[in-house]
Amino acid sequence: MIPIIPIASFISALVSLGATTRVFSLYRQRKNEALWYFGAWFAVVTIMFLNYALGGIVASGVGNAVIDAIGNLFIYVSCVLLIQIPFIFLDRREWGVISGIILATAGLVFFIGLLLNPSPSVREVVGPYVFWWPQYEQWLRSYTGVVAGTTTLTFTLTFLYLGYRGRSDMVVFRRSAYLAAGMFSLMLSALSILIVPKIIFVERIVLGATAMVAGIILLYYGLLWMPGTISEVSEGSQATKDLV
Repeated sequence: MIPIIPIASFISALVSLGATTRVFSLYRQRKNEALWYFGAWFAVVTIMFLNYALGGIVASGVGNAVIDAIGNLFIYVSCVLLIQIPFIFLDRREWGVISGIILATAGLVFFIGLLLNPSPSVREVVGPYVFWWPQYEQWLRSYTGVVAGTTTLTFTLTFLYLGYRGRSDMVVFRRSAYLAAGMFSLMLSALSILIVPKIIFVERIVLGATAMVAGIILLYYGLLWMPGTISEVSEGSQATKDLV
């Protein structure tokens, strides 16, 4: 039997770990606030996927349900970190703080929902694949997908806007496009894994993992692509350019 979730999660964790290491190295050189949040977000995502991988290998029943719940809580932590980045570029940090509080509250609601609906995971087999399926209410899973989707959509739209506003500068435009495309890919990953019904489980895990890895690579490439100094287009686009 092939443990599909641990394999997909471990691959995603390795890719994210590589991005974490490189982004924090870049942060130490540049001391850029947005880079710190990018690095922290990559680090949390790495821990989240390692948690999912561990749960599918060494845990069963109640233990897997607990590990899955912890992994979902990491999703909310990552959202709190991620939502700060668009508002840093828009120079609206107070909006980021408010959004972070809202997302943290959403995470608390999720945790309370888990406490009110405790149940062990069930081992299931689909063809050659084996996985543990958490039995808590579908609305909790969809709820997390909506929160993650809204956060990533905010990020995506912000960088599409910054790219359009700085379109006369191709470095800024292309880098913004990579960041927006990367986060859009992550949004598709979150929606496919957390919202799509279980009846197409294997397909959505493969799709979600592929979109996740592609998204991380695009984000990483967007942060590191074409370093250089050019004339300032606007505060937001200049901040995007200064990431490298």
